[in-house]
Amino acid sequence: MNEQSGAREISFREPNDNEINSIHTLLINYAKKGLLLQVDKKNIAENLQSFLVATDDKKVIGCAMIRDFGDKLYEIRSLAVSPEYIGQRIGSELVKYLTNNLPDKKGSKVFALTYRATFFENLGFTHVDKELFPQKIWRDCSKCPKQDNCDEEE
Repeated sequence: MNEQSGAREISFREPNDNEINSIHTLLINYAKKGLLLQVDKKNIAENLQSFLVATDDKKVIGCAMIRDFGDKLYEIRSLAVSPEYIGQRIGSELVKYLTNNLPDKKGSKVFALTYRATFFENLGFTHVDKELFPQKIWRDCSKCPKQDNCDEEE
């Protein structure tokens, strides 16, 4: 999938092993601002097949991951775009690509915990109660430092 942006061509594709550091850099910048949970390089490498990257002339400028919880339940996570590319719909394209390419789209549920609810609402997501996703709460929320004072929206 390619998109023309002026003279630039932005591509969306699966990342390769050589791009783990680039993905980590994108994510760590958002984690330092408290907008994403900390993700280490080992975790990225273990889940690389679940990531999608946006590239501009082979440089990683955006990424997102989809986590499969089973039973047709998926989470969009680790969504980040380089600051100089914000506003160019790269984040939206990453989310659309991941949701449009689910293994079994019919009857699937996709959610995201976010500080940017409006972004996801513009893509057709709606607010729901976190309690609907016990798999997420058990796996991630129970280990989160903000567990007792979560300020993300779902």
